[in-house]
Amino acid sequence: MQTPEYLNAYLNGMQFVLLAIEGRIDEFDDEERETLRAFLDEYHEIAMRMRERSRLGVSP
Repeated sequence: MQTPEYLNAYLNGMQFVLLAIEGRIDEFDDEERETLRAFLDEYHEIAMRMRERSRLGVSP
């Protein structure tokens, strides 16, 4: 993660994958869906924190 541009591209890719998983969440039963939702929420939060740190000029 050398540059802010690289980190931004990485985070865009990460969020794309999370959205793709979220798009298929209805294929799981209720228990799996709840577990997957918690996973998605956690990783979305991580991506947002990394993006904010990058915006502030703090290295991840």
